[in-house]
Amino acid sequence: MLHFLPLYAPHLSPDELANADLKRLLADQVIEDVHQMEAAVRSFFRSVQKRAAHVKAYFLAPHVGCTVRTI
Repeated sequence: MLHFLPLYAPHLSPDELANADLKRLLADQVIEDVHQMEAAVRSFFRSVQKRAAHVKAYFLAPHVGCTVRTI
């Protein structure tokens, strides 16, 4: 099943939840250059990748009504 989002609806997008988690993580770090930033972002997404339940939760959040509920 395919669901189309409105042209601009970040509040309906599961990736915004991932971005919020990333921002919370980065807020506690001192990043001095672009290489450190890249390493921190890659590390975050690699760790999330290994936690299937966490990724699933992004899609099952109550306000993300556009996603399929059978995940």
